[in-house]
Amino acid sequence: MFIPSPRRLFRPPVVLPLLGLLYVVLSICTATTTSPVPNEAWFFSPAENLVHNGHMGTTNLVAQGTWLEGIEKRTYWIPPLHILAQAGWYLLTGAGLGQMRALSVAWGVLALVMLYRIGARLGIGRGAALLGVALLAVDFRWVLSGSMGRMDMMCASLGFAGIAAYLQLRLSSLISATLAAHALVAASCLTHPCGVVHGIALVIITLCLDLQRLNLRLIALAALPYCVALAAWGTYILQDPPGFLQQFRGNISGLASEAGRSTRFSGLLHPWDALRSEIYSRYFEQFGNWGGGRIFGGLQMYVLGVYAAAIFAALLNRRQRFTSTGRALTAATLAVFCVFWLLDGSKASNYLPHVLPWLMLLAAFGLRRLAAGQLALVSILVAIVAIGQVTAFSGWVRKNNLQNETVAAVRYLQIHALPGERINGGAEFNFFSPASLPFTDDPRLGFLTGHRPNWIVRSNWYGAWIEASRKRDATFDRYVSHLLERESREVFHAGRVKIYRVGPLPTPVLH
Repeated sequence: MFIPSPRRLFRPPVVLPLLGLLYVVLSICTATTTSPVPNEAWFFSPAENLVHNGHMGTTNLVAQGTWLEGIEKRTYWIPPLHILAQAGWYLLTGAGLGQMRALSVAWGVLALVMLYRIGARLGIGRGAALLGVALLAVDFRWVLSGSMGRMDMMCASLGFAGIAAYLQLRLSSLISATLAAHALVAASCLTHPCGVVHGIALVIITLCLDLQRLNLRLIALAALPYCVALAAWGTYILQDPPGFLQQFRGNISGLASEAGRSTRFSGLLHPWDALRSEIYSRYFEQFGNWGGGRIFGGLQMYVLGVYAAAIFAALLNRRQRFTSTGRALTAATLAVFCVFWLLDGSKASNYLPHVLPWLMLLAAFGLRRLAAGQLALVSILVAIVAIGQVTAFSGWVRKNNLQNETVAAVRYLQIHALPGERINGGAEFNFFSPASLPFTDDPRLGFLTGHRPNWIVRSNWYGAWIEASRKRDATFDRYVSHLLERESREVFHAGRVKIYRVGPLPTPVLH
């Protein structure tokens, strides 16, 4: 009987599909147990409307009196490519939260393949590139981000595909490499503004590897895809330029900053405060708190410690410092880190898919250097990472906040809410609520519209937004105090979700 050698078993054509399959399995487990977040519903609405109603309006978010006014006709606060990709996907699969998340998972698989190609071409070695992909494929934060129906994984995947295309084609044809790479990065920018980060990384890699080969013709070719992308988006913008300016300018601060402590670009004014927040909020908090529990947090912090030690080992390695490919990887990683440090005051975990892959490539290279010839050390490091990730996933899946919070809240209202009553709650609850029991997504609770709710579903997002708004606006604070503290009473509480009844509780009915 033929038994393949270990060397053949660990070849990329064998290992990459297995890592992709493992990532998909973990993503399915996570996607089917994780409550949807509000912007999944907001980004779903224009794609569903495009498929069924022929327009890209967002019709599940109350925008009256806000900077999003007019969004029910045209969605301008985000670039359009993710909406178009969803619409095409829904024509094939049908529309729903599961289909939306499946599309994100598929983009994540492509990102893993592109990351391997980048690592192998940037000189860390095929073994280290495979290790980087393995670290990323089982990383809790990467899988959780990729299991959500946001556009982050599509944006990251297109960006990494552009960089991989450049590295693949540059030696045979710099013209083809430039055009293909920047076309993919331009598509990334049309998916989310974070695509600019991948453009910066691509430019840095180009300067490190091919500075002497650049000329005006190549620079013009690099600019061409962005001009085409802006022209294509411009045809949609020209339908309502004032509406575009209002929405896109409003999103510079954004809904997230309305519920948070920092504005989008606050890091430019307070760089050292931003660096401290970047380290603690983007990394310590994400590795220490997601999933809950002291044991989980402690193990994940050890995982972060392993990664940090490996990255420092890579940065101190002579091969990384003195080869053009090593400098390209290091410079691109540092540039991506600095962009998020200085230009993202929100410190949102949503943007981790753009920076984690770079850090994982450096960590994988450093791990190989740290553990060269040290079997015991290799075993310890692998055990720390493996146990930390297994504990993270098992803790999160056991919580099953989708069923125990979101679905449980909908079921309560199906029993107790009367037909025609107004339910104020996040649009994400509509993924599980029948059409006869719609949720009205108005975190201002009727303050601007005058529409008094009969029920208030206070999710984690609603709670953060309401409390932040009460501190900014004394009139709103008085309105909410009267509505929640005098006219309402809490009737349901599950995890991060609370339901308040405004006025007397009706006789339970079953819809």
